[in-house]
Amino acid sequence: MDTMMDISEVNSWVDATRLSSQLRLRQVPFEECRQWHFSEGRFCHETGAFFSITGVHFPQSATGTAPTPSIMIDQPEVGWLAFFIRPSKTGIQWLVQAKTEPGNIQDTLLAPTIQATRSNYQRVHGGRPTLFLETLKNAPGFVSDAPHSEQGTRFVWKFNRNSVAAFPDTFDPDLSQHPQWQWVSSATLREALGKDYFTNTDARSVVSTAPWALLASNAPLFKAPALAKSYATKHNRKLQLLDQLLHPKPRKTKLFWERANLDAYRDRDGFTLKDATGKDVVACYETNVNHREVPNWCQPFLLAPQQRIMHF
Repeated sequence: MDTMMDISEVNSWVDATRLSSQLRLRQVPFEECRQWHFSEGRFCHETGAFFSITGVHFPQSATGTAPTPSIMIDQPEVGWLAFFIRPSKTGIQWLVQAKTEPGNIQDTLLAPTIQATRSNYQRVHGGRPTLFLETLKNAPGFVSDAPHSEQGTRFVWKFNRNSVAAFPDTFDPDLSQHPQWQWVSSATLREALGKDYFTNTDARSVVSTAPWALLASNAPLFKAPALAKSYATKHNRKLQLLDQLLHPKPRKTKLFWERANLDAYRDRDGFTLKDATGKDVVACYETNVNHREVPNWCQPFLLAPQQRIMHF
């Protein structure tokens, strides 16, 4: 149990998972995106689950600027992002996942032990159950467990449950049939976090919202002087304002945005949605990939401006 992969071995493991995943994408027009359709000015799944693509309008009174129409992802359901950790003689160990997702730069990135939307872990897709979900539900304890927002520039009012579940040193689930999961040390995870396009945003979110001493394990908590200084900053008015912005608000709270109908954003060929400047911002793809709960599905993707990088 105390023999852990170093960062070079983790690199090789992620590369091998990427190859075996055999991710393949094919762009399709909206009309051929199975189980998705336009309804009441949104593009949504026929079950009403997962998420929808919606237009969002920010009135001038809310922002102090001219009205700004945007196209965003609306996913009111709360997902669950969780790491499993256990103690060892050499420090804390983390159960990480090499997860292949369409939209990732490099396709396969390090992810939390569990990364699932509510629709996925409730198996709306009709596929396999989320691995380790029952173990998480029955975890002996949590060192962090709270809602946190996700990518507010792309999601409308989206929150996930970020958790770090603590298990005893005897906890040793059988991974022989699940090679996409491996244990790594805190030191290796720190190195992974320092690499570009190697650890996904969900993993970074869970780690950053948990006690940072977990990541430090037996090492100094801070090495970068600027980071240490920011951590020691006393509460002032700016930090109080930041806390108010980050604090989750119930969805029934009066919002400062309004929905906008997507019909005006569709292009004539039916392949993309364009924003007010004429840039492509949404397209649909059929996905084929191994090692997922279902091997094939269709969905819309939000495109990054200019680079055309898909994000989920």
